Amino acid sequence: MGYKKLTLYPEPKPEKPTSQPKVERPQILRITEEKKQPIIVAEVSGDPASGWKKILLDGDPITVIAQPSALFLHDRKIYKTAIFDASASGNLVVAVAGKVIKLHALTIQAQGTVVVNLNNGSGGSSLMEWSFQAREGAVVPMANAPAYWAITGVNTALYVTLSAAVVVTITAIYSDDDTS
Repeated sequence: MGYKKLTLYPEPKPEKPTSQPKVERPQILRITEEKKQPIIVAEVSGDPASGWKKILLDGDPITVIAQPSALFLHDRKIYKTAIFDASASGNLVVAVAGKVIKLHALTIQAQGTVVVNLNNGSGGSSLMEWSFQAREGAVVPMANAPAYWAITGVNTALYVTLSAAVVVTITAIYSDDDTS
């Protein structure tokens, strides 16, 4: 199957003025030689402040996170992201007063041979553990609230312990809750 050339056109602007400014949504249009009429192939909508974007691609909706460092709301739960990129043990998520930290998803990549532990605070019990060779990684898929993969105690950080001085990069999606 051959590919068709896509041509980008801006959405037509309204002729009459409105009391509120119109938010322009990006579109990708396809123009066929037979009809010379633009057909919407992809349309982007969403709340820029939340980081979520919904893309309608040939009639099938997909959702992507356009700004992974932003807070976002899903299933009436505020999720946050944390990034750990170091070769020494340290906090992935700092302790939050009066709250527990619930880990909902993560990606992890090791640049060398290392054992990585996620702990219930510095020196606390191991919540998850991986053993990596050079350039190996893992993906822990999203567990939407109320589900989670790991939980810390109240007032306790989510701590990363490395067995060697190897650069490890972790991107985590978490929430902090009043109760366990």
